[in-house]
Amino acid sequence: MNRWDLITELLAAATELPIAERRDWLAASGHPQDILSEAICLLEAWELDPEYLEIDSAMPETLGPWRIVKELGHGGMGCVYEAIHIDPSLSRRVAIKVIGAKRFHPGLIERFLKERAILARLEHPGIARLYDTGTTPNGLPYFAMEFVDGKTLDAWLAANRSTLRQRIELFAKICDAIAYAHRNLIVHGDLKPGNILVTAEGEPRLLDFGIAKVLSDGDSDGAPMLTPRHASPEQLAGLPITTASDVFQAGLLLRGMLAQSNSELDAILHKCLRQAPQERYPTADALKADLHAWLSQKPISAVEPSLLYLMRKRIQRHPLGAAFVIAIALGAVTTAWQAWRAEQARAQATHQFEEIRKFSRSMLSGISDLPITARKPIVEKTAALLNGFAQNDEKDPVVLLEVAQAWRSLAAVQGLPTAANFGDTDAASASYSRAIQLAERAKEFNEKPALILLVSLYSEAARVEVAGRNSDGTTELTQKLEAAAGALDRFGPSSFLANAYSEIAFFRSRKDRKAGIEAYRKAIDQFDRSPDPDPKQKAYALKRWGALLLVDGRVEEGAARYFDALKTERASKASPVDISYTLSDLGFAARRQGRLAEALSYYSEALEIREAAHKKDPSDVRIMNSLANTLNFLAWVYADAGLIDKAIEAERRSVAIWERSSRPPGDTPFTKQKLGWGRLFLVHFLLRGEARAELAELRQLLSGVKQALQEHPDPSLARELIPYSGIL
Repeated sequence: MNRWDLITELLAAATELPIAERRDWLAASGHPQDILSEAICLLEAWELDPEYLEIDSAMPETLGPWRIVKELGHGGMGCVYEAIHIDPSLSRRVAIKVIGAKRFHPGLIERFLKERAILARLEHPGIARLYDTGTTPNGLPYFAMEFVDGKTLDAWLAANRSTLRQRIELFAKICDAIAYAHRNLIVHGDLKPGNILVTAEGEPRLLDFGIAKVLSDGDSDGAPMLTPRHASPEQLAGLPITTASDVFQAGLLLRGMLAQSNSELDAILHKCLRQAPQERYPTADALKADLHAWLSQKPISAVEPSLLYLMRKRIQRHPLGAAFVIAIALGAVTTAWQAWRAEQARAQATHQFEEIRKFSRSMLSGISDLPITARKPIVEKTAALLNGFAQNDEKDPVVLLEVAQAWRSLAAVQGLPTAANFGDTDAASASYSRAIQLAERAKEFNEKPALILLVSLYSEAARVEVAGRNSDGTTELTQKLEAAAGALDRFGPSSFLANAYSEIAFFRSRKDRKAGIEAYRKAIDQFDRSPDPDPKQKAYALKRWGALLLVDGRVEEGAARYFDALKTERASKASPVDISYTLSDLGFAARRQGRLAEALSYYSEALEIREAAHKKDPSDVRIMNSLANTLNFLAWVYADAGLIDKAIEAERRSVAIWERSSRPPGDTPFTKQKLGWGRLFLVHFLLRGEARAELAELRQLLSGVKQALQEHPDPSLARELIPYSGIL
């Protein structure tokens, strides 16, 4: 039985039971947790609306602010309707796409939402824009996109007596839209005439990203929905698709647009349609460049650059000077050939540099909306790609710093504790080492930009070493950070320097709290003096300063720093997750002052934010750990208020999260020790509860604490375990 059939069978059986018994029956069925979670999710939707799973329902007259006019078409995943805005003064026409399959399955909504998310990332004149999103009355998603009043590409070609040049100009615009999608890490995967509309003005619009994939995907989940006669060889073979697959499909489009044979265009076509992906154009931009070269009568890369070919192209560009060209043919052609070779070398270097730049600028921003598990394939493939850049003899500081920045982006996703990551600190440490080596080489040729990057690299790499409990590595990197900050100080105040002093304060505070307090005071002064202060980093420094004051017993001063941080974050519209850390620490301050209701309010708001973030991406180790911490803090507030049952419930959830977090690759000393503390706290609360604590559970929890101490000694945890030794 496949996964979906099992889920629907469980759902059908559960709906036959009384409401009070359904969830207990599912829990006792013995199936894996992911199966049960999905079945429970569908059960909850069914209980709210028993017709939820019947998605082949009549379309209402309106959806959100849109009035449905008529159906335009339908396919395997959705139906498309023409609609107009309810407000006649806006006079906007849109095409609304809704799920239109006969049978519900989770992958359908996932694919539909993925298309909607992809369109939201793309804003290009050659791609139909996304205007609005919402849900239908039965809870299914829809989106409204630009209404393109045009004909499909094949219909437009049949209706217009366009010249070969006009067709190539149109095809170049299509390639520009494809290239834009590629630069945003999107492969379309289903390029065919029916998915391209051409307006009366001859402007193309690329449609239907229904089987498009983000470049992080390992296997092509769009393969079952592909159009065979428009598919690339790797798609038909069920292999992962890349931008080269779109290049092949673009070649099929070009073949349908060529009304006559042309040697150069045939060469372009053959290069697009080569069976091996690596033998095609590397990018849609490279294909577009050859098309523009053909339009301007310049040499194209798909043709062997013989002397005769180069001479012919020069004569074509300058027909009035043909006689002169022929008269000095040998010298002119030789010069042209040498110039072409030099230009090719420059172009290759420029292309390599631009690829590095595009990657380094888009690595985090381009995948920041994806779950951590979806980012991992990007990271692994990119690591192999980066190894080919910036060889040992590279001296261009711009190239060196771009590649270093790319390695930094890679390392952050791998295991930087202060960013969304998947907990692989060993891989992150190795990536940071490569970035540092490159930036240190660049410092020999261009000191200031290299120092700006190095202070970030040293501090982030040191944080990774802290997470991995590598004290020697942390010390060495901290010393390098202080030296780099001192060198950068010569260039005057800046946000980079302020951030560096904030990081120095963090590492000093780990050994000397009072030294850390003074260092944060200096860092905030640097932020205030900076002409371009970074509000996010300033808020972080204020919070760290506040935390040290709290630990030092200066609770009022510490809380004041947190209020300053919260004000800065609110003004700069910081992310909710960042604000949740401020709220959590304000909860700690309120608890220290005995204001339990206030503490509960802060922690509850932080918990709501972190639960939403964890639900969005359950694989994000940083969010997972922060959620576990919040539940633990709440448990202690409940305990202080005498609500022991609530304290036990919150601590159980905290321990369960730490258990998931401490599995590979997140099984670091930090997560193991946090799990040990959580188990000990749970024992403490269970013994304080009114209900009799089960001895077997207490022993199991304390055995887990003991095992954590054996693997990763912690003197504080060992001391706290002593009073419970009699239970063991």
